[in-house]
Amino acid sequence: MHSTIRLATVTLGLATFVSAIGWFSYQNMVGSHNTIPTGMTPDQETALRSRGAYLMASMGCNDCHSPRDNTGKFIPGREFTGQPENAPSPTWDPSMLEKGNLMTMGPTGTSFAGPWGVSYAANITPDKETGIGNLTADGLIRSWRTGQHWKENRPILPVMPFEAFANLTDDDIRALHAFLMSLPPTKNRVPDPKIAPAPPAKG
Repeated sequence: MHSTIRLATVTLGLATFVSAIGWFSYQNMVGSHNTIPTGMTPDQETALRSRGAYLMASMGCNDCHSPRDNTGKFIPGREFTGQPENAPSPTWDPSMLEKGNLMTMGPTGTSFAGPWGVSYAANITPDKETGIGNLTADGLIRSWRTGQHWKENRPILPVMPFEAFANLTDDDIRALHAFLMSLPPTKNRVPDPKIAPAPPAKG
């Protein structure tokens, strides 16, 4: 019952969000952060971004990368900005496994703690300083294909489902990238992850 309610809430939220931001992004912001392949017509560019918006909504990226307020609603103007810079972080310790808790989530829904440590949803707006403004489409493809972070020398951490995203075609990933680069760049410096030390080797 609870799962059904949550699925309906997430679906409705995504539909409302995409309807609003899709119009704004495509009609008013095309071009300011353009990474569209050369030689495409304006109609082809719009179609590519539209495909990216559709995939983004279908994949639920907004559900983790957009912070929520204390009522569980998305914070207006903070879409896709990741873990807020000064927001509380979740905690976790191995004793929680005995209580049936594999992981915990922070109050904004953008941070997660578990056996791997603490991970934070990234700012995936095209801000060059704190977001993904320097990430190319090829870099995104390579990251999801290899499971390695596009910028840092480390694996992609849970709960990012890159294994599923790696099944996308190159064209689909390029469409997602084009959509993200059409969003307004928003400064938000997400904290660095806290990676748990490897468990001791069994002798």
